[in-house]
Amino acid sequence: MKTSFNLNIKISGLNKSARYQHWGKLAGIAKKQRTLAAIATSNQIVAGKIKSGSKYSVELTRFGKKKLDDDNIVGSLKHIRDGIADALGVNDGSDKIKFIYSQKQSNIYCLNISIEEL
Repeated sequence: MKTSFNLNIKISGLNKSARYQHWGKLAGIAKKQRTLAAIATSNQIVAGKIKSGSKYSVELTRFGKKKLDDDNIVGSLKHIRDGIADALGVNDGSDKIKFIYSQKQSNIYCLNISIEEL
């Protein structure tokens, strides 16, 4: 079974200016992203579109005005990845879950999450 849903969130790269922000602000952004991803994924479980406890393939597609390079796309989606794994009840480093990253240019910022049970 496969389900797909969008999060209306701007995912930006890990640039120099982000490193010089107050740690509290960065922690707040991380918590917001992780919680939003966990809630959206939990809603899909409650709706019966996916089951927890299986093996998964998760594709994260970032939409934004500019493309990020390979290492930035992975780093910028870290908290989203953690929230999805939390909701599915799996460790994000486990063999039970595989993350695939992609991105598309768009004038609208959002994130598409596709979860497929294997």
